Amino acid sequence: MDPASLDDIIHRLVEAKGSRAGKQVRLLEAEIRQLCVVSKDIFMQQPNLLELEAPIKICGDIHGQYSDLLRLFEYGGFPPAANYLFLGDYVDRGKQSLETICLLLAYKIKYPENFFLLRGNHESASINRIYGFYDESLIDEKILCMHGGLSPDLHNLDQIRNLALPTDVPDNGLLCDLLWSDPSKEIQGDIHGQYSDLLRLFEYGGFPPAANYLFLGDYVDRGKQSLETICLLLAYKIKYPENFFLLRGNHESASINRIYGFYDECKRRFNVRLWKVFTDCFNCLPVAALIDEKILCMHGGLSPDLHNLDQIRNLALPTDVPDNGLLCDLLWSDPSKEIQGWGMNDRGVSYTFGPDRVNEFLQKHDLDLICRAHQVVEDGYEFFADRQLVTIFSAPNYCGEFDNAGAMMSVDETLMCSFQILKPAEKKSKFIFGNTAAAKTGTPSPGVKVSSCK
Repeated sequence: MDPASLDDIIHRLVEAKGSRAGKQVRLLEAEIRQLCVVSKDIFMQQPNLLELEAPIKICGDIHGQYSDLLRLFEYGGFPPAANYLFLGDYVDRGKQSLETICLLLAYKIKYPENFFLLRGNHESASINRIYGFYDESLIDEKILCMHGGLSPDLHNLDQIRNLALPTDVPDNGLLCDLLWSDPSKEIQGDIHGQYSDLLRLFEYGGFPPAANYLFLGDYVDRGKQSLETICLLLAYKIKYPENFFLLRGNHESASINRIYGFYDECKRRFNVRLWKVFTDCFNCLPVAALIDEKILCMHGGLSPDLHNLDQIRNLALPTDVPDNGLLCDLLWSDPSKEIQGWGMNDRGVSYTFGPDRVNEFLQKHDLDLICRAHQVVEDGYEFFADRQLVTIFSAPNYCGEFDNAGAMMSVDETLMCSFQILKPAEKKSKFIFGNTAAAKTGTPSPGVKVSSCK
């Protein structure tokens, strides 16, 4: 391709940064065809697994939002001022897919060793016959990048290097997973200041952002390192606000953690003012989460005052936890095999509810599962109401007085749930990990088997 023609195309495309959003850039069909043909030759000459070196700027989906692409370049530096790796999905949905892909291809042609384009799931079917995007990248042999995620069929990187191109995207298998899969959602129960166990859970499930996390509350009190526990969780929430989620437990309340240890830890190590700052923060925590409109999560359980999910959405924040009512029940109630309907709670707060209430609630709201914490369970997790409710508790050897395991629940994109177990060990010895077989939510089946990894 003639360098002067290429520079002219880039000039016209970049010149649009001063124009109104959505204004089309004048490009000839012959120019677009030439960009596709020349860039395809470059893609075919480079390996499937691009082994890149830092420093490099990595960008996610663009989806035809051309004015935003130009803003990214203004912020990070127009090529060749910086090296770039794009992770796919350049086209579709936005109004200027043509301008977007043409500028990216033009930069790929002009700076083939500094500008890299991976394939996304939207670079598929008839589109990939023209554009020919590649699937993976490795930076300094340490950072693996792809558009989607990992695959159960991926055992070594040579499998990626040996993928045959050009090819369409199949409905399953390695290539499909690399473009379509997402990190699982890891759900954790009570931590209660057991900081070393929190770190072990991250070691097992992957430190953020390797996995998406949802914690069900009760981060402080009783354990010896409530401050370290809550500070790490808040730091991850700030760093990964769209992938790391913290719900409120009944111990994220001034009236409770004033008694059970967090207040004393703050006062001993810092001052009471810091405890009050945490109280203000806790009063703003959300109290429930809905995963893919099918799995409802909270710290405690159901409430006789809960008739629809909009009631939870409309709870006013910031707020302290009242002594009764919807918010209190979401943080305090417990399931009970001994009753039908609603019963009095031995805690002296809120209610207990029977399996009939769980079944009725799920059917009414078209849900598959209720996931909650709040109670110590021997195996770290425990099903209730024919597997329609599960209790997760993530602090093993709770308070040094129980022999319970800790658990976290992984939810994949098909809503298949599996459990990773942090098993209790002999006194004064290290914990060992275990895992369980997977189970589909809401599906009664034989007991889940546990295997230990020693």
